Amino acid sequence: ISQGEYEQGQELLGDEYDSRLEQYVDVAGETDGSGDEESADTFRETQEDQHEYAETVQSYRETKEAYDEARANGNETRARAAARRLESLSENATALNRSLNGNYKTVENQTGSNLDQSEEAVTTTTRNITAQQATVREQTFVETEIAVETNGTQVAFDAPLALSGQVTTANGSAVADQAARIVVFDRMYSIETDSDGRFEVAYRPVLLPVNASEVAVQFRPAATSPYLGSDQNVSVDVRQVTPTLAVSSRPSEAGYDEPVSTTVTATVGNRSIPSLPLTATF
Repeated sequence: ISQGEYEQGQELLGDEYDSRLEQYVDVAGETDGSGDEESADTFRETQEDQHEYAETVQSYRETKEAYDEARANGNETRARAAARRLESLSENATALNRSLNGNYKTVENQTGSNLDQSEEAVTTTTRNITAQQATVREQTFVETEIAVETNGTQVAFDAPLALSGQVTTANGSAVADQAARIVVFDRMYSIETDSDGRFEVAYRPVLLPVNASEVAVQFRPAATSPYLGSDQNVSVDVRQVTPTLAVSSRPSEAGYDEPVSTTVTATVGNRSIPSLPLTATF
């Protein structure tokens, strides 16, 4: 992978690896204790992370070529879009690097193998990506800072948390008149900053855990924006509410192999709840 040989790297974790892993799982199920089952889980997790890491590195390098070509041609819009994609891929590579090295250590402890060379290869590749991305970021974007204030900490779906914020550059200049998105945990809001870089949103939680003590507020500019995103955590005290479900089914009677269409509307008060996961049991 470090040499760009993505197909060869993926083949090492392909059909033969799957076959050996299934054999290992079968044997592990017949042994005493849980050590072998834990090793099987580690082998599978490492395979999955390694696949994703290879795909991420390949995508980064291919996108970097598109970015360099766009800059050479003076196409700023395309270059910014590619650079933002590179930012996401770089973050993913770093996270996978940490996960992989943790899995390598676990495999070493479980099997006595020495995977120092693999760890070093992944770490070096990630370090190269991080260095390249620092250059891309400096060439393409202006870094931002977000400052958020709230009307308190208590929040529920029927009692939204009022957020008012300001987005500025590192030198304090307002990020003015910018169309962007504000993401608060599970909810996304389309906003446009005013001339002072300010915005306001009302956050109604849907999937936020009831035991959460803080939530991240993220500023996400458009793909072609010259600005980088930023985030800030705010304190919350979540109150759980019970929705009302209105259920209708058609037809009202049905026999074997006859389709029944069911519509469920979830509300709190008079407000419907968006993107609420439900399980229907018949």
